[in-house]
Amino acid sequence: MPTKRESDDTAQLVIDKLEKSSQLKKFVQDAVTEAMSAIITRLEMQEGRIMELEGRIKAQESEIQLHKEAEKKSVEKMAVLEQRIDDLEQKSRSRTIRIQGVPEVKDEDPEEAVIDIGRRMGVNVTSSDFVRCHQLGPLVDKGARRSSPRQLLVEFSSLRTRARIMGARSKLKGSKIFVNDDLTPTRQKLLFNVRHSPKVERSWSNDGKIFAGLKNTGGGLTKKLITCDDDILKL
Repeated sequence: MPTKRESDDTAQLVIDKLEKSSQLKKFVQDAVTEAMSAIITRLEMQEGRIMELEGRIKAQESEIQLHKEAEKKSVEKMAVLEQRIDDLEQKSRSRTIRIQGVPEVKDEDPEEAVIDIGRRMGVNVTSSDFVRCHQLGPLVDKGARRSSPRQLLVEFSSLRTRARIMGARSKLKGSKIFVNDDLTPTRQKLLFNVRHSPKVERSWSNDGKIFAGLKNTGGGLTKKLITCDDDILKL
């Protein structure tokens, strides 16, 4: 049986271990608390940086959106200006026509060829009706072969004479000679696109305006004004 002293020593040993255990526990708790505090501080700093970056991103997105809207407006304004310029250029051609398919005869005056075409259409045209009349494109070299004759560009002195010629052009049907508007390059391309649309039965121009003829349920054609490629997609 242990003596009183041994019992006291054992009790003191237990007390010392408990104290040490409590100190260790407190040390661990303090260390954990300090570590958690550091982690929370870092997380708060990271969250602050994230919020700052999100704010910058939103500001940049707003700036990008403003740039996109400004660019869209610039494109729209440019399209309007280009359309106005094209309208003015087409207006400057209001007295001009192009004639295709006229055989080229050596030393023949182009004006005489147009006067003869007018006669075939029943329209009296004289030299005084011309402002200019010439073939488009260079002459071919001697011995070279051209797949088709050059177009004739004809500018009349009055709108009335031009209108008479344009109004009678259907009388040339079957002759392989075609009288057309003098279209701007933009409208020539548009007419080409209309002509090659599978939905279009017939296409033509009149006074610089492009039209598409669509088959209707009655067997006839419905006329549609075409001002841009989007109109073709909507047919």
